Amino acid sequence: MAAVTRTCNRTHKIAIERLKGIRSLDEVSFEDNPITGIFGPNGNGKSTVLHALAAAYRAPAHASSRNYREFFPKLDHDVWNGTRFTVTHSGTLSGSGTFTNAEEHYSKGTITTRWKPLEVRRPIREVVFLGVNSCLPALEQYASHDLSLAVYSQLTDRLDQRALDALGRILNSNYDSASSISLPSKPSRSYLSFDRSTDLGCKCSSVVMGAGEQRLFAMLRLIEHTRNHALILIDELDLLLHGDALQKLIAHLHDHCTDKDKQIVFTSHREELLGLTDWINVRHLHRGPAGHQCFYDTDPDSLHRLTGQRERPLEVFVEDGLAEAIVSRLSTELGASRHVRVIRYGSATNCFTVLAGLLLKGENCQNSLFVLDGDVHLEPDDRQTRIDKSCSGNDQRAEEIRIEMPSRIVDLQLPAGVKPEPYIHSMILGLDPQNLNVGEREIQDVAKQIVNPPNTHHFVDKVVNDLGESREAQLKGIVALASKSPDWPNYVQPIRNWLLARITALSLPTTAS
Repeated sequence: MAAVTRTCNRTHKIAIERLKGIRSLDEVSFEDNPITGIFGPNGNGKSTVLHALAAAYRAPAHASSRNYREFFPKLDHDVWNGTRFTVTHSGTLSGSGTFTNAEEHYSKGTITTRWKPLEVRRPIREVVFLGVNSCLPALEQYASHDLSLAVYSQLTDRLDQRALDALGRILNSNYDSASSISLPSKPSRSYLSFDRSTDLGCKCSSVVMGAGEQRLFAMLRLIEHTRNHALILIDELDLLLHGDALQKLIAHLHDHCTDKDKQIVFTSHREELLGLTDWINVRHLHRGPAGHQCFYDTDPDSLHRLTGQRERPLEVFVEDGLAEAIVSRLSTELGASRHVRVIRYGSATNCFTVLAGLLLKGENCQNSLFVLDGDVHLEPDDRQTRIDKSCSGNDQRAEEIRIEMPSRIVDLQLPAGVKPEPYIHSMILGLDPQNLNVGEREIQDVAKQIVNPPNTHHFVDKVVNDLGESREAQLKGIVALASKSPDWPNYVQPIRNWLLARITALSLPTTAS
């Protein structure tokens, strides 16, 4: 009876117990969007995650498999000994049937043992890997170049043409055609050439092309030539690209992967990509005292805090810009803005992870407050599950941290079943326009036009967009207006109570009347 083979079409997550410098990384999820960006400082394991994924599958018949030793070479002091990581995926079984959220465990015992599972037992999936070596331009690949006898072969494949079209859109240039270049005297060498209408009929060979242009075309060709359900891994996606081209590239890749049911996982240092959460999953890796942690859709501000020092005596951690504006307004009302730093942590799940990280560092967090918007993680059992997951372990310190964490977290007081943005919106609409100045009435008038938006965020976002100026300035104005509502004091009461208590305990001077 033939063995059942598994063909993967979706990778859900990876958990790494031990691999190279990574320790106890509970989970990096690739869910929601087809593209996942892994961010973090150098040396925190971003590339290691890509290497683990690259070696996790064996290729289908039309492609070549990646070997473990391609990414984890044998060494005299074999650092791979004791490796253990798990990849969760779904797909189809040979013959018929499917598998969903199946876990595959990978390991290497000692220097004399082989990586497991063996290649023939790994799940099947087409995986391609584009490393940083692809950034080396053709001019620097060889000591000298002589293209006087070059032979040009135009790239007529439809997939190459689609890559060329995408290159033009992303770089805002007109590419008429592309050709591969071979040298009869040096058959191992290969070059590219572009014909551009802007070059007055001259061929532009890769020895005079920009490195970013070359790498981008290679990346687009690679992606186009993969089949549906492929996994594409790109180390340092942002290298050699300016901001506008990078955003256009992300938009193009999102559309391509959505249409072809592919996944892309890339690493990057560019914080400007963090705002593209409609297109990519943002994952930050952080190395803490208890191992590695993954933060979801977080703001870099909270990660800087984990590695840096307190700048003001009081700090309040919040989910997003709206919550930041709410805390800033409250600090102003109390005359204590100079003493309060507001830090964003992003997704509500990060609240527990960041707090646990600070406590594990040895900080007592007595002067740190973590604020949830009040619409998720309200049930005690759900909250405790999040706390337990963020600080696992059976030692006494871990147990002490899990007991302490609930006292450091408060919720904004939302009515049951109401989201923050509609509640702020309702507070603004409930104000008497006769008591408002001209600017405040304009905010209220714009808010009145919002009746049934596509999602709850638009109750605030549309006001911000319609009024123009910077988002931060508009949020401050919107929240300042909402603070005139009789519902405001109850809404922010938990934060107000904490601030007043800490101001008194620390004898901090304020200008409040």
